[in-house]
This record gives sequence, structure tokens and C-alpha cells, in this order.
Amino acid sequence: MRILICFPHVSDDDMNGFRAAAPGHEVLHAVNAERAMPHAAACDAVLGFLSPDLFQRCGNLKWFQSTSAGMDQVLFPALIESDVVVTNMAGLYARAGAEQAWALLLSLARGIHHTVTRFAERDWSRVPIQELSDRTALVLGMGGFGQEFVKRGLGYNLTVHGLDPVQTAVAGVEKIHKPTRDNLHALLPTADMVVVACPLTDDTYHLIGAAEFRLMKPSALLVNVSRGGIVDEQALCTALQSGMIAGGGLDVVEKEPLPPDSPLWEAPNLILTPHQAGFSADRHANMIRFFQSNLKRFVNGQELRNVVDKALGY
Repeated sequence: MRILICFPHVSDDDMNGFRAAAPGHEVLHAVNAERAMPHAAACDAVLGFLSPDLFQRCGNLKWFQSTSAGMDQVLFPALIESDVVVTNMAGLYARAGAEQAWALLLSLARGIHHTVTRFAERDWSRVPIQELSDRTALVLGMGGFGQEFVKRGLGYNLTVHGLDPVQTAVAGVEKIHKPTRDNLHALLPTADMVVVACPLTDDTYHLIGAAEFRLMKPSALLVNVSRGGIVDEQALCTALQSGMIAGGGLDVVEKEPLPPDSPLWEAPNLILTPHQAGFSADRHANMIRFFQSNLKRFVNGQELRNVVDKALGY
């Protein structure tokens, strides 16, 4: 079999690990889709990036391993309709994502972002602060990000409710509800913090908009570490400006990088970070290790980990 690694940042050690996972098979590396084109026709598997043009050349493809956890920018019609098995990195970046969510929540609650700005101006004044302990959290999506968020919140004695189409029970979660609009609207008024950790799909696009902000507590905090587009950004700006909610933290936005004229730049009590929730110094090594493990399963005819339901998008 021919295995194609279509990814720019691959070391010799990484390639040696891939070849050790697939002894007797051809393992090739291309830094981008253009360089991969000459090798595509006979490929049985591709790791990394798979563009529609490259996919058209891969007439023998059986498996595609994405380096992403979210599939919204990975799946395209021809791939969805094909028999190619797609796997992702779901759960692999979850610990880092959960830490980012808590960093945003704690910064908002303790006013750290305001303090940093005031100190830059040599202003020694206190800022409003709220506690997160003994509060209620609503987590939208109980996959890896959501579960790791809950684990890290155990010391805060939270009451946690979740919305998820698959999970039915997670340690530390009071109840997981089906992700219906009625359930969302019933739970929002109870939540002191809302954490967006679900994938972006047709069903979740602008899941949190003007109607949802009107249901939230004026003291509530909203954090999104999943995908831009799940939160209606104009509605969020209006909610922050009018005091419908107390604060927001976004690691992701609908258009990245955030355009200079976006109203989010000027929204009050909003912390923005540049889509870094899933990143850490360990990300690359974890990704390579996961793929090597899945590659070994593939060449031995074993069940692959993290198979994506292409119709659902996760």
C-alpha cells in the first residue's frame, strides 16, 4: 500500500515512526497538495490535508486522516459521497481546549483583562469581580472539549447541564439533554456560564443568537472555544453593549483572521484569542503519535479510531 503524508511540518523522526507503523508499505511525504499530486493516483491513505483537486487524483483512496478535530472545513461533497473512511483528531486537543475555556472564564470573572489594561496606564484601581464557585454551567457539546472542561471544573462545585446528540451521561454532569431549541431555551436562564464546545454544522450555525441572549442572565458569561459561526457575532455585540450578559470570551470567530472592521474589536467586556484553544507545545507530538497508531491499525486491518459520520459532520 501507498501512504501519503500531506502535511508541511514532518520531521525525519516522524517519517521513521510512520514507516515503522507500516512495515513493508510505501510511505511518502509531500509538504502540500501540489507536491502530493504526482503520488496521488496509487494512494491508499492520506494524512493531513486533502483538497478537492487532490482527492480527484486519488482513485484508490480508502482512508483519509485529518489533522483537525472539527470537520466543517475538511469535508466537501465528493468526499462525503465517497466510500472513503474519514477519521479526525477528536479529543486529541481537548485538554488544551478546556484549559483555554477556563482561562477565558476566569479572566472574565476576575476582571484580569481590565486589570492588565489599567496597569498599562499605571492605574491602581480595582475592577468588578464575580465568583464562579457554586454556580451553574451549561455546556453545549459533551465531546472531548466539553468533558475535559467539566473535569477541570470539579473543584468549583458547579452544577453542570449539557446538550449533546450522542452522549447520555458524563461524570460531573447533572444531566445531558438532547440538543433541541426548546431544551436550550429552557436551560439558558439557569446558566451562570455558557460554554460552546460543539462542532459547527448546519444545525449549530448561529445556535446562540439574539433570542438566546435575551434568555440569559445579565450576570452570565459566554465562552466559545469550538468554531466561529455557532455564535451570532452581531447579536453578541448587541448583548454586551446593552448589558444582556456580563461578558464573553471567543477563541474562534466566523471569519478568521478577524477583519479590522469587525464590531467585535470594540465590544465591551469581550476577550478575543486567535483560535489557539487546541494548541500547545505538545500538539504536534500528540498528533503524530495518534496517526502512527491509527496507521498501524489500518495496515493490520483493525478498526480505526475516531471515524467520522460524514453525513452528520462529526
